[in-house]
Amino acid sequence: MPIPKALMTVLLPLLFLSCEGRRGSLRIDARLKNIDQADLLILSTDGGLSDIDTLHLVKGRAQHDIALQGGPYTFIILYPNMAGIRFMASEGQTVKVRGDVLQTGREEITGCDSILPPDTLIQTLPLKVGRAMPKDSVLNASRRAGKPLLVAFWANWKSGSNIAQRNLRDAHTTYGDSIAMLLYSLDVDEKMYKAAWRDPQSPWKEHCDLRGFQSPLARKLKITKLPYFILVNAQGRIQGHGSNYDRDIKPQLSKK
Repeated sequence: MPIPKALMTVLLPLLFLSCEGRRGSLRIDARLKNIDQADLLILSTDGGLSDIDTLHLVKGRAQHDIALQGGPYTFIILYPNMAGIRFMASEGQTVKVRGDVLQTGREEITGCDSILPPDTLIQTLPLKVGRAMPKDSVLNASRRAGKPLLVAFWANWKSGSNIAQRNLRDAHTTYGDSIAMLLYSLDVDEKMYKAAWRDPQSPWKEHCDLRGFQSPLARKLKITKLPYFILVNAQGRIQGHGSNYDRDIKPQLSKK
């Protein structure tokens, strides 16, 4: 039976919007194999996002809308191992991502303006030596009056980042209680976090809210690489930061 003309005038715009996406937004539709639940970071290097966003996967699937005007903008979707999917997209598009987390870099991406080759993550940290650390309740609870604070970010799921504990032990062996230390976990699985080996007699404080890169302090500092170290002087200003303890932190500790 033919569809009445009046009904077609209603259905056609709806069909058009469902195919083309919605004005004022960009939709990301992801279906990934060999992953169940996870939060993937979404970044933009040229203004598409004002902050880091999150693609929340459930059973390997996610559909997420980003408020967006104009374009195209460059977007990066980051896996937990820091491998990235890079593409350029504009308002009204629906970007479909199909792939396997065991074969990163081979994803099928459609619906965008262009696909960019995989690249090393562009560091977007707002950290700068001499800049005051942001206000944070966890940091405040870890500080000691008149002493520097060494913060080490790590996660059990990130291979190699548990070296942070060894680095904190090294700092304590050399400087003892003259510095305060905080081991800040970006784990997202409680069982995995509790099962991870940690020094039961560690002289440092630990924190984990199971929010990964969405943890408040990680978001404030735009932490996207693990392990990562920040040395804060007694006045609350950044004295050193970086992913290499021996290069970025150790020389600064000797100046404290």
